[in-house]
Amino acid sequence: MEYLGSTRPSTAAAVLRFLLVAAAAGLAACSGVLPKSSETTLTGWNSFDDAKAAFDRISPNETDLIALRGLGFAPEVAENVRILSYLDLQTRFMPNQSIGWADLDPNVRMCLQSHAKCIGLQVKPQQVRRDRVGNAVLDIFNFRREIVETGWQFDALILLKEDMVLYKTWSGQPKIHQHERKDNPLGPLQDLGGFAGDRVQEVL
Repeated sequence: MEYLGSTRPSTAAAVLRFLLVAAAAGLAACSGVLPKSSETTLTGWNSFDDAKAAFDRISPNETDLIALRGLGFAPEVAENVRILSYLDLQTRFMPNQSIGWADLDPNVRMCLQSHAKCIGLQVKPQQVRRDRVGNAVLDIFNFRREIVETGWQFDALILLKEDMVLYKTWSGQPKIHQHERKDNPLGPLQDLGGFAGDRVQEVL
């Protein structure tokens, strides 16, 4: 059958119009139905401050492996502790030829020069939560996706020679708060058309 005085709408346009109407009708929908995820790597501490306080009690040339166990950093008492050989440590502290022995901390140099007697303990506790937020209908139909990431991360590296701590260093993020939003004007048809949506990321 031919339509007189009008053009038959395409299937894609009809689907898009329907989805736009559905999205508009759900502007007040709550975000409670959206997926949430979390990534937790704990080694005995429930917060960044707890991990940092325990780390601060480690004293090079004074804290031995027994005391390290009591502080929660030894692999026998803590989970997810990575043990590094002196070859791993040499690569970490001397990643290229521009860094020589003279550039290293004396205790790091002493540990590496002892070869197999030197080991490193890397402990990386963290709690990271990712929540999809915003309008549920816009999210489900891929018109807009918002993700809020919160939490904390701590990364400790401890060098030991014959069960005595020679060196320690740390890094981390006491408070993670990132908000990422991606807008797709074509919704579920965005990927079919090969168009990329607009992405906005905020670090608060």
